[in-house]
Amino acid sequence: MCYAKKLNFKLKTCTTLSRVNALSSVAVKFAAYLCTIDSPDIANDYLKVQSLQEIAALIGTTSRHLNRVLQKWTEQQIISRTDDMIHIKDWQAIQEISEDIRFV
Repeated sequence: MCYAKKLNFKLKTCTTLSRVNALSSVAVKFAAYLCTIDSPDIANDYLKVQSLQEIAALIGTTSRHLNRVLQKWTEQQIISRTDDMIHIKDWQAIQEISEDIRFV
């Protein structure tokens, strides 16, 4: 990725995140992220990232904390995980957890 694209990504990300409630939990932010990238109504290509570490950075946490959220959701059967993939089993639960926050 060239420098201008990286800078553009960072600026968009910072602007987007500044609109998300800073007091929201990691679970709420991650659920909001999942709902945002799943929405066909939102131009969100710049939010799609390749790794758990990038998602953690995007929502302002560590990958370790995000893993704890994923483990809890797995136990609650909201998601299932295989290798580097997350399969959402209960979208309604994810939408409820997100508290209608979207990264737009």
